[in-house]
Amino acid sequence: MFLILIIVSPVFLSLTPGIVKFSGYSYWDTQSQVAYPGQKNIPLTIVITYIGTNPIYNVTFVPVNSSPLFLYNYSTQPEFKTAEMTPGENFSFTLQMEVSKGISGGTYDLKVYTYFVNDSIGYVETVQIAVKVSTISFSVSAESQTPLYPGEKDVPITMLISNLEGDEVNNLTVYLTSTYPIRFYKNEFNVTNIPPFGTSQFTVLASVYSNTTLGYYQMPITLSYSGNNYSTTYEVLISNNLTVFGKIVNANFEQSSVGPYEDHIPVSLVIDYLGGPTLSYVNVNVFLPEGFTNVSGGDTITLTLTSQGQGVPLQAEFFVNTGNVTPGYFTFPVSLNWYVIEGEGEVQSITQSSYFSLFVTGTATLNISGDPQPLEPLTVNQITFYVNNRGDSPVYNVTITPQPVQGISFITQLPEISEIPPGKSVLENLSVYVSSELSQQPVEIPIVITYNTLTGQGESEFSLGYYVEPIIVQTNPVVISLSPFQITSGVISSAYVTVENNGSQVLKSVSIQLSSQETSFNSTVFSLDVLNPGQKVVIPLTVYTSIEGSVIIQYAISFYNIYDQIQQESGTLSLLSAGLINISISSVSVLPSTPTPGSLVSLTATIVNYGTGVAQGLLATYNSTQFPIVGGNTYYVGNLGPDSPSTFTFAFTLLNSTQPGTYRIPVILKFTNSLDQVKEEEIYIPFTVYSPAVSSNVHANQPHSHYHYFFLLILLIVIIAIIAVAVFLMRRRK
Repeated sequence: MFLILIIVSPVFLSLTPGIVKFSGYSYWDTQSQVAYPGQKNIPLTIVITYIGTNPIYNVTFVPVNSSPLFLYNYSTQPEFKTAEMTPGENFSFTLQMEVSKGISGGTYDLKVYTYFVNDSIGYVETVQIAVKVSTISFSVSAESQTPLYPGEKDVPITMLISNLEGDEVNNLTVYLTSTYPIRFYKNEFNVTNIPPFGTSQFTVLASVYSNTTLGYYQMPITLSYSGNNYSTTYEVLISNNLTVFGKIVNANFEQSSVGPYEDHIPVSLVIDYLGGPTLSYVNVNVFLPEGFTNVSGGDTITLTLTSQGQGVPLQAEFFVNTGNVTPGYFTFPVSLNWYVIEGEGEVQSITQSSYFSLFVTGTATLNISGDPQPLEPLTVNQITFYVNNRGDSPVYNVTITPQPVQGISFITQLPEISEIPPGKSVLENLSVYVSSELSQQPVEIPIVITYNTLTGQGESEFSLGYYVEPIIVQTNPVVISLSPFQITSGVISSAYVTVENNGSQVLKSVSIQLSSQETSFNSTVFSLDVLNPGQKVVIPLTVYTSIEGSVIIQYAISFYNIYDQIQQESGTLSLLSAGLINISISSVSVLPSTPTPGSLVSLTATIVNYGTGVAQGLLATYNSTQFPIVGGNTYYVGNLGPDSPSTFTFAFTLLNSTQPGTYRIPVILKFTNSLDQVKEEEIYIPFTVYSPAVSSNVHANQPHSHYHYFFLLILLIVIIAIIAVAVFLMRRRK
């Protein structure tokens, strides 16, 4: 008897939602163990833990692009494999990654598709790996041990760079721009290390242009780190020996919010005079940025402020109009012409440049728009609506709170929305349970929205209107099916009953009963506490039948609907049952009994069907290319019933080059089962080729061995005659 192994490649099935078999984490495999937006070719190590209960095999991990995390420079999809994982075992692998530019810091998910085999069934699971992306921000200030005067040279300026984030910074490149009024002797510096929330400094020599106007200047600086450039400014003061200068200490819009296309907006301005000589007055020229005009449509505000005494701030108010401005900071350059009294009362004029910034808040205007679909009573409904920002300013930390309504229960809480930009909308989904008392009635759901703006907080109230439908009892919501569709008679077969709720209401205390006169089951009654809408439940089952053909199974289902009413369904399921066919070789005879290379061999095999079904129209086909067949290669055996032996014979030639030893002749058996399905299987007939010396010794002890050759010759003549008759009959038929 031979054991035939059938190897089936697994079909990978997605796991049922909620069944998680893996967990994992990641870390950047760099010296600092951090990565920033815009970096490429960074090694990321992923560690995945199998948290199932049974060993799994042929495990393959396939990471995929998950914006903003992308696989870097892989020509083919990377895969990482392990033959087996046991519960609690870890598996790690390293990827080269790229992080998108322009994203904010935080934690992002990288998808890893995981394929594995459990109990000969293939599964696939998507594992979400949390990956941290850090951010960088800096502040820069400049200090000089001596004042900066026009025309000075070799002035040491100390640059102080502050790391405003919690990650260590290494190998930061600083680019200084030589621009009016300062020229640096060296424009590029490297800062090796800045600790988290720490500072680093370096000193650079510079000269001041001789024609420099006194005042405060914003100097540009670029910081390059990990492939990203960060541009910012720092402030320097150019003074003179008279120490005549001042500073704008405050500038504000005098109304709470400022948006586009507003007129006559008041602006307050406060200036401190910090010079030594007595101040007479100062002329202030404010140059309006794009999008702003004065009340006459011009681009400059001119003010004259008279001194109110040494140390008394200079205060002014002026008005501007806005055009098409967007929320954000706007810089207003200022020219200060100081007129001071010196010596014998001589008035001298010193010009100073400065600036101030004002923040345009814009206006945040929120509303909501809902889908007026009717609500169904006594069930959970999904309400969808949009939160729209119709203003020109963003809102942040948006909290949406439905207010209590008699007869409605809120199943879910709406998450906080971090930001809604101007002109954008956010879709929200709210699950609510509607009681029967609201059936066939309109209902209003009040909504309160609180949020932060660029300048403060806001709150808005809205209402969503719906109609509640009448109570409807659903008919035949349960669908039942049985798989596989075909089983084998006479043996115990595994099957599955699938129960599905195709309705929109929850079913409780579900009972399924199976019955059949032709079939027996390991269990005929199954119970489910709850069957939710759209839910499928698969129940394992063992089935036994002794008949062949179509098998009819009756089922009866009962359950309670959402109105606590009992409902019943019934129907039939059908299966096809095929008889078991198990063909094996019981004996083999060979003529001559000790075949040698170059001889003609007749091989007869006796086969027995140890199954329960009939192999109809059985054909045995000689399938060896090693030994040439003599005559036809197909033998018609006929019907082979249970425990009924039959034989077939083939004649073939052993080549002179055939080596002595044991061989197996492949023969293909083709037949139809009781369901008229064509089946095919391959068996192997063993026989031995002897060397001439061994064969001679054997025949020396068998004086009548020449009769075997005579019989073999007669058999060959009969086979040739049969073939000739078959060919003749086929030609006559044509």
